[in-house]
Amino acid sequence: LLNGNHRIAKRINDFAEEHKAWEQIPSVLGFIVGMFALTEVIPLDLTWLAALAILDTARCFFKLNVQAVKLCIREPFDFQVPFVTLTLALVGFMASFGFHPGCCALAMSFGFLYVTQILFGDSDITERGMADLPSLLPLYVFIFVVLLCFYLMFV
Repeated sequence: LLNGNHRIAKRINDFAEEHKAWEQIPSVLGFIVGMFALTEVIPLDLTWLAALAILDTARCFFKLNVQAVKLCIREPFDFQVPFVTLTLALVGFMASFGFHPGCCALAMSFGFLYVTQILFGDSDITERGMADLPSLLPLYVFIFVVLLCFYLMFV
């Protein structure tokens, strides 16, 4: 694929786009089950299911424009500072669970998702990515507050 056979790459991309629901549904379910497992409502070993999020995230990652990703990586406050703080936060998260392999898989899946969807979000040059969409900040704040309330119920 990387040697220039663009027809095969296009067919694979078209197939992944046609069947993206088969990648997105396990991703969402994997994160939900992983979060419940972290609170020990269900066994902690089920945090491994969060690794299912890698399927959809990899599909999104391989659609990014290489030149645009290169420009994103050079930005200190748009990429470098958030990436370093994310890395430190994930290491702290994994340490708080004693580096349990399932918790590490959940943290790495979340980190890959965050880097691909949020930090490299400007590298998506598809028509949908370039459309003037409204800000998602209110949605992110709402989700953060809901997850914070959920977390505080168990602490």
